[in-house]
Amino acid sequence: MKTYRFLSAWLGCCGALMALPTLATASDLSAHLNAASGSPSTPQPDQISQGLFSSQIATLQAIELSEDGSQLILRTDRAVGQVNSGWQQRVTSHRIELSNTQLAPQVMLPDLTDHPGLVSMRVEQSDPTTVVVRLELVARVQVGTIRQLDSQRLAVPLGGTSTSAATPITSEAIASRIADITLPNVAHLRPRIVIDPGHGGSDPGAVGIGGLREKDVVFPIAQRVATLLEQQGAQVVLTRQDDRTLDLAPRVQTAERNGADMFISLHANAISMSRPDVNGVETYYYSSRDRPVAEAIQRSMLQATGMRDRGAKSARFYVLVNTSMPSALVEMGFVTGAEDAPLLANPEFRELIAYAIARGILDYALANP
Repeated sequence: MKTYRFLSAWLGCCGALMALPTLATASDLSAHLNAASGSPSTPQPDQISQGLFSSQIATLQAIELSEDGSQLILRTDRAVGQVNSGWQQRVTSHRIELSNTQLAPQVMLPDLTDHPGLVSMRVEQSDPTTVVVRLELVARVQVGTIRQLDSQRLAVPLGGTSTSAATPITSEAIASRIADITLPNVAHLRPRIVIDPGHGGSDPGAVGIGGLREKDVVFPIAQRVATLLEQQGAQVVLTRQDDRTLDLAPRVQTAERNGADMFISLHANAISMSRPDVNGVETYYYSSRDRPVAEAIQRSMLQATGMRDRGAKSARFYVLVNTSMPSALVEMGFVTGAEDAPLLANPEFRELIAYAIARGILDYALANP
């Protein structure tokens, strides 16, 4: 199966997944999207003109974003066959099916780095005459009725994604996003999960805009994640129960001593105070064993919060290298970021982050019993 994953401008034709921009990488959704969301609902045909149908197979050459980010434009060399569009079981995953269509050897694709509604896309040749476009969207973004502009262009409206008038997120919007999150129950699995709030005590971690300290961000989030996981049937251990200094080795020892099935370390990121333009979420893993849980958390964070995507990536952090169970280290935004710092300082938004992280952990637990 030929598959393209993208947040970058060009991908090759050999089925390989290309590297993404440093500040805007995306997790690989190919295996875990289906595991997290279940079987897709049956797409329903959109109402587009069938008079432009050609018996010759069409070639998808490019997908572009409109100037204001409010729609995707799919460009082909001739009219496609039927267009089917429908939501996956998870409410932020949308599937578009183009019949009588094939992928071009090189497909021009949009850069989604700054897009407020689109988290990621994947394009695949599902059979010799069918192309599937999968969209991962921020919660509450809607996909409108697909329109055929002419014989070579399809327009996919994206409701509520215009980049021209960004506004601060309201308490009502945060509450609505939390309400949209369903936490799966894992009582039948009883996974044992160690949650590690980074830093603490005499170690404040990073200090950012307005004196925002990393340890003050991650500890309340860790406590809420633990509570949410326990409510869904998981067994949870925190590496620290209060604001105390704790070296790295005891954190790992807590996971090993408790026979943990998962180890999740929570942090907030930072860079020079002269770079408030750097913002976003990234999740680290050490080995291929750890990658699925990191990607599940990263994906859930992006879907729930709409924060910038810095990707799931490998690193040799002590707590990842030295744990014997699937482990991930979550950097949940920049305390030095002009966009992220106000969100991380907001208790209501921290609650949203806790729900997002808990969902990612539970999704992984269900997919990997």
